[in-house]
Amino acid sequence: MGHSVKLDNVYYDKDNEKSQQKILLEYMKAIDALTINDEYRLKKKIVEYEEKLKDVPKVEQLESHLANKIIEQEAIKKQLEKLRTEKEKETQTIQQKHEEDMKRMREEMNQQFNQIMSMIQHNPKLVQIKPEALITKKGTVT
Repeated sequence: MGHSVKLDNVYYDKDNEKSQQKILLEYMKAIDALTINDEYRLKKKIVEYEEKLKDVPKVEQLESHLANKIIEQEAIKKQLEKLRTEKEKETQTIQQKHEEDMKRMREEMNQQFNQIMSMIQHNPKLVQIKPEALITKKGTVT
């Protein structure tokens, strides 16, 4: 075009590299507005989309991540099942110990009762007490 208002030297120094860079930068900003053809704008959009796609994880990465999560989940399930089994065994052990303790206590009480009955039968004053009466009483207490 070649038009000039003789102010170019006031705003920009043609011989200065920095000034030329500023002019180029300003021109680059205006290219979209100055161009009639959409080719440049479309190329620019393609570059922008390609940059955005670089940040998006690939399908393989997502599949790998998903596979790792599934493996972790299976490991947690196994660990949970192991803990549940251990707790069941522990509960059974406690229950068996309780039953054994109760059986032992009953046997001890029966022995003590038999000792008391023996002492009563050997005491002349208490001979008239019938053991059945004490057993019946014992049966209602239990």
